[in-house]
Amino acid sequence: MVAYRRVQRVSWPELNPAGGDDEMAWSSMSAAELETELARLLAETERAGQEVRVFWKVGPELVYAGCNDQFARDAGFERASDLIGKNDFDPEISWARQSAKYRRDDVEVVRSGRANLDIIERQDSPNGTIWLRTGKAAIRPGGQAAIGVLGMYEVIDQATAAKLARKQS
Repeated sequence: MVAYRRVQRVSWPELNPAGGDDEMAWSSMSAAELETELARLLAETERAGQEVRVFWKVGPELVYAGCNDQFARDAGFERASDLIGKNDFDPEISWARQSAKYRRDDVEVVRSGRANLDIIERQDSPNGTIWLRTGKAAIRPGGQAAIGVLGMYEVIDQATAAKLARKQS
């Protein structure tokens, strides 16, 4: 959950208006406790009425272990449960052209343990190409080695993408 709060705090502070820091409690959670907490945080994101997409991938193949319905729809699925167990290279997922880049980004986050925040990128979706502002962080249950990656993104328009990209350079 350190991953969720780190990405949330930097990229989407409106989801955490109180600015609370739960990192110490989450650093000692087991994988099962993390799963429960991720489900709670997904519900929190949905209740907040945000357009933020949330997902997490685990294991050596970085398979989807959870996401919100908005993310699943961007991937070309009706429900989040339809995406569980798939990875970015699955032919049913709409962003096949971006799969190799996403895998490289995810592997680097897991390997280094460093979050990758404010990534401005394009993604294929069932409704055409969209622009995203993405953040990813490693999932480390109980403070152990990273077992996966947690990501969040929001869809932005092309003008905002260009503005943010200029700001980063």
